[in-house]
Amino acid sequence: MDQQQFLSLLQGVQIPDTERVKAATTELRKNYYPNPESLLWLIEIFISHGDQAIRQQAAVEAQRLVKKHWKHISDAQKQQIREQLLQKTLNEEVKLVRHSGARVIAAIAGEDIEDGQWANLPDTLAQAAGSPQVSHREVGVFILFTLLETASTYFAEQTAVLFQILSKTIHDQESTDMKTQKVLKLFLEIFPQMVSVLKNFIDTKEEDRTVQAFEVFQTLLGCESALIAPHFKDLANFMLEIAADTNNENDARTQALSFLMQCTRYRKMKIQGTKDLGEKITMTSMQIATELEDDDDEDDETSPARSALGLLSLLAESLPPRQVIVPLLNVLPQFSSHQDPRYRQAGILSLGMCVEGAPDFVGTQMDNFLPIVFKLLEDPENGAHEHLIPALLKNLDAAMQHAAAGNSDKQTLDTMKASCGALDSLTEVSSLPAASAIGSLATSAEQEFLPFFKDTIEKLAQFVELKSSNDELDLRATPLMHASEEALHLDHPRLKETSYILWSVLAKVYEEEFTPFLEGVVTALAACLAQKEDNLEVELGEHAQDLLGQEVIVAGKKVKVAGATDVEDLDDMYDEDDDEEWDDLTAVTAVAMEKEVQSKTIEAVTPLVEHNYEGVRKTAISTMWRAYACLFSMMEDKTGSKWTPGLPLAVQPTSELIKMGEIVTTATMTLWEDEYDRGVVTDINRNVSSTLKLCGPAILAQPNFAEAIKNVIFSIVNRLHPCQQDLGDELESPDDDDAESSEYDWLVIDTALDLTSNLALALELNRNQTILQLTPKVDPVFAAVLSEPVDQLEVETREKVKGVVKFIGGSHPELLNGYEALQNL
Repeated sequence: MDQQQFLSLLQGVQIPDTERVKAATTELRKNYYPNPESLLWLIEIFISHGDQAIRQQAAVEAQRLVKKHWKHISDAQKQQIREQLLQKTLNEEVKLVRHSGARVIAAIAGEDIEDGQWANLPDTLAQAAGSPQVSHREVGVFILFTLLETASTYFAEQTAVLFQILSKTIHDQESTDMKTQKVLKLFLEIFPQMVSVLKNFIDTKEEDRTVQAFEVFQTLLGCESALIAPHFKDLANFMLEIAADTNNENDARTQALSFLMQCTRYRKMKIQGTKDLGEKITMTSMQIATELEDDDDEDDETSPARSALGLLSLLAESLPPRQVIVPLLNVLPQFSSHQDPRYRQAGILSLGMCVEGAPDFVGTQMDNFLPIVFKLLEDPENGAHEHLIPALLKNLDAAMQHAAAGNSDKQTLDTMKASCGALDSLTEVSSLPAASAIGSLATSAEQEFLPFFKDTIEKLAQFVELKSSNDELDLRATPLMHASEEALHLDHPRLKETSYILWSVLAKVYEEEFTPFLEGVVTALAACLAQKEDNLEVELGEHAQDLLGQEVIVAGKKVKVAGATDVEDLDDMYDEDDDEEWDDLTAVTAVAMEKEVQSKTIEAVTPLVEHNYEGVRKTAISTMWRAYACLFSMMEDKTGSKWTPGLPLAVQPTSELIKMGEIVTTATMTLWEDEYDRGVVTDINRNVSSTLKLCGPAILAQPNFAEAIKNVIFSIVNRLHPCQQDLGDELESPDDDDAESSEYDWLVIDTALDLTSNLALALELNRNQTILQLTPKVDPVFAAVLSEPVDQLEVETREKVKGVVKFIGGSHPELLNGYEALQNL
């Protein structure tokens, strides 16, 4: 290796040149960083180079390589490095570089202290913390603080020394940073004692105190990440132990699982970056799911088993398949062949809960688990048999479509035969999920379902008129046809919402012929949107899954939080077909031409854009964009002229369209850049992209909207958008090893790339030009993907690479030069 060439490559990463960044990044990762000598060179550059940016870059890269290479450095070199590195960091004038150097020291110390080396470091840091020079005091305390993250066990016996230092420096009048570090250290020292208090409350079965203690930890998850980060892994493992221990009270176990749900939602990057933690939570949750009893109330989410299944669903949505789906599929054969029927039931329930989180990946694995499914269809135990179809098929649309694209016709037919037969063979309670499963199969199989259509309709028809119990009403919701008007007055939420879905489909099919029903439909929908949200039994969606089944105090009253209904699953299903619905937009234009309908729609929907539930925000913003597209189609039909690309606009929009555009873009910009829910961001990306494709550049004439699009694309492709970050970590970028995404995380980027393409289409620009105009940092993102050895990529990552390569091939083909394996994709 050439040291001068190494320095040149490091400098090349800093230059805003696409080709040089790509080449330098690939060369460093492949030919330099795997060698221990690269760590020595990085530290030398940090100590001696004159460029602040290069020193900063060298320190960041060195910190990442310490764990891998430090043990291979000779003892003589280590001693020299420690002294020079510490002195350089203490005397560094630039705060950001100084902190980066301190983290390198802490990383090295974490390795050394475990081996009994660098024993004088704590004393040296104590002297630095008491130095008359402010920068020395800051570095000393900062390294001590960082060491609490990397070598916290060492300080377990040094508490007195730490508090002695803190007692002297917390009153430092010259440095506010010093005071902040002191407060953080004090908190980190007391944190383990807080855990002990919670454990004591659980052991002594003090229910009220236990709830209060859990609330403290739940609150900490929403605070600054530095407060909990050093103890995150130990805390997560502690919560897993509480949840798995059957000797604990069910309430305590459920609270622990609730905490893990919060972690998965707000600290998913931390879970993803903690080795084996995602897999451990998955395995523990499956084990807890074996406790599900036949007589458990399906609507009661307070049991540990039900909570564990909910946690599995959230894990699959939030983490890469490698950490959830893969380990689940690895143990599924053991669960499905277990002598205890509860294990067989837990295995198939766990798979069903995880399918929605990674449908594409599950679709590639169907050959492996379908034999298990067919075997369980013959299981003599009702528990495994009854839960099989709803658990496996309620969210399998995407996976079935993936399988249908290959040579799996026979498997599809076998599954449909088994599902249709289940309507006769299963108990009454399981007929509802069987009917729902057939709906999923019919959608996925399309033409292959026709031979089963007549028999299926005959079997479902018996349920249309049932209305004596809630379960029977649920069955009625599945084949609901002519009774939708009556359904609105039966006080059953599933029937009401299924009626709304039915109306949307009928409007799309019958177009102008649906007009006589508009007045009643719009009145009913407006009444639904205007209803007060003050029912004592409330339903929460994805954002508050951790509260399922709990009683919370609202306005002095106990409120039971019920689980989200199956209609939310239907909502997710319709999201999958979002692009197809945009293609069918012309079919509903005639209905949308009723200006009174349009006015009432916007008036009812606009306030919901800022609703506290993400599902309402997503639907509201989507409705507004579709209304804009409908109005644009009306204008085109009236004028007889089609839109032309480019700005300024060749065809001026009507005053009504301009006003509508102002309303829509204002509502969108209030959410887009700061929205933390990835589903909402994904949906906005889709809607704006589809509008640009259908309506051209008219919407870009709205003030500041084009710039807002560019800012959002920039943040998303660089993984800096709030929806891609853990709560409170918006300014931190994930390490390369932690940058793998779940399918839903990748969907945010995928829709942003589609938006880039349609923006170029509307402006009549080459997509290559558009990318370079939007941000020079898009190409390093591609370069990072392109630098991976294709033959070593995991299945789900390979699928993502195919999507990126397809986009690059049409917009940025020069990036593929030299990558024959990727060109062959």
